[in-house]
Amino acid sequence: MKTDRSFLAPDKVFERLRSLCTARRVEGSTVIFLQGDAPREVLLVLRGDIALTPDATQPSLCRVAGPGSILGLPANLSSKPYSLTAVTVEACEIASVSRKRFIEALRADPELTLGIAQILAGEISEMQNLGVQFRLARMDELSHQSAQL
Repeated sequence: MKTDRSFLAPDKVFERLRSLCTARRVEGSTVIFLQGDAPREVLLVLRGDIALTPDATQPSLCRVAGPGSILGLPANLSSKPYSLTAVTVEACEIASVSRKRFIEALRADPELTLGIAQILAGEISEMQNLGVQFRLARMDELSHQSAQL
């Protein structure tokens, strides 16, 4: 599986958040959070890969976050449920910071806040690119189907 770079954080941002976190080891195939769950924590991937998918039964729809990735930003910042399910691909080491402590850190540290905004901008851009690719592939498929008729 190819790791999705849109979840990767600049080293400085990752290290600032890491200093607030508690690390833990989790086994492979462990659900970290479920789509629809209320946000409780921001996660940092220290070792291993985590699959993010809108449907845990459809692994082909997943994106993979590897070491250096930060997960759960949109949900924790918006107070809306997680939009994806996160499942460990293999045994992983992750670190987490509670939503409350994360928000406090953002209020106190403008550089951290800017770094998080840059990560989110990258995720938005990646999602837009994927949407365009999907629409183009669908148009090509429909064109091919109509040519066969």
